[in-house]
Amino acid sequence: MFSLKDAKIQLIVLFILAFIWGSSFILIKKSLIIFSDTEVAALRIFISALVLIPFGLNRIKTLSSRDFWNVVLSGIIGTGIPAFLFAIAQRHITSSEASIYNSLTPLFTLLFAFFMFNTKVHVINFMGIILGLAGAIFLITQRTPSQAGFSSSPEYGILLVVATIMYGYNTNHVKHKLAQIDGITIVSVSFLIMLVPSSLFIFTPTFFQKVSNEYFMTALLYMSILAILGTSLALIIWNKLIKNISAIYASTVTYIIPVFALMWGLYDSEKLHWNHGIAIICIFTGIYLVNYKSKNGI
Repeated sequence: MFSLKDAKIQLIVLFILAFIWGSSFILIKKSLIIFSDTEVAALRIFISALVLIPFGLNRIKTLSSRDFWNVVLSGIIGTGIPAFLFAIAQRHITSSEASIYNSLTPLFTLLFAFFMFNTKVHVINFMGIILGLAGAIFLITQRTPSQAGFSSSPEYGILLVVATIMYGYNTNHVKHKLAQIDGITIVSVSFLIMLVPSSLFIFTPTFFQKVSNEYFMTALLYMSILAILGTSLALIIWNKLIKNISAIYASTVTYIIPVFALMWGLYDSEKLHWNHGIAIICIFTGIYLVNYKSKNGI
């Protein structure tokens, strides 16, 4: 029986999560062919919630009032809102680029760790934050409109920066506010709360008109894979893992995610340009500096 306290197992689990989440961007892209951005986000949450209902109903009554609201907050900022932000942005940004933005999560994880959770941070870590954000800003402002179907409007990249800010806070929130709650409880209860709100975006006349589309079942399958594997199962594993490692180390899964996402993007005929390369170098160098001397307790 393996243990998440084993360093080698932790690394293996990080790579498994990176593959799962790295594949999520292409699944969102394929689902957007037929579903609207809000439908994609809502389906991701709704299907996950349906799968987790048995666990959520059994565990919600075990939570204190304080723990309950902390779990709700984790669900909203760790999954709910970011799901909509990524779906909206990927109408205008390639899946490869979305994964690059996602790699900013460790930067914001460190910022929240320092300013809100009293973690000691080395000056070189802040240099990493500046460099990483510079890379993100460059990627936002220098996009080329040459890729058919994608906009060069910078506001869509900003949506993903906002999402990674939420991820960064939530990583610290789970680590420090929900340390005593097991991963299945955190995920199942948070999704149980989001079940009804997410359904409001799905059960509409517009959605049911798409049922007759020949691509409907394929797109629904993509969303089911994303919801069950990329959301429900992955988040349970993630919340278990974060109990045994530091917040910054946990967030480094986003270093590896773009590798898998870029592979899927290239497979799907997405093109990379020189501006992507500069942005990637800046962001990953910044992330490396952010993680410098991470044994200082971050």
